[in-house]
Amino acid sequence: MKTCQACGSSEVVTDLAVLHESHGGSHPIYFEMIEPEPAKPSFSWAPDSAINYIHATACGKCGNVQLFVENSAELLALHNKGYKGNRQED
Repeated sequence: MKTCQACGSSEVVTDLAVLHESHGGSHPIYFEMIEPEPAKPSFSWAPDSAINYIHATACGKCGNVQLFVENSAELLALHNKGYKGNRQED
């Protein structure tokens, strides 16, 4: 059983989907990791990518919310291979 890290309550709701509202619909929020470009890419090279969805746990007593990635081991393994987040600059 999970407990709230903020207040210690056991009144928590787990496995909540975290959604973003856009273009008339709801879409799950995720991390996308992109393979780094090799030093000498072939003409047909295209980067590999992986998506890792975000879930939440919310405390019913104090309202504290924690976010979790769906597969933290995969996220760390890709990071250790040099994959980068697909961050778009503003």
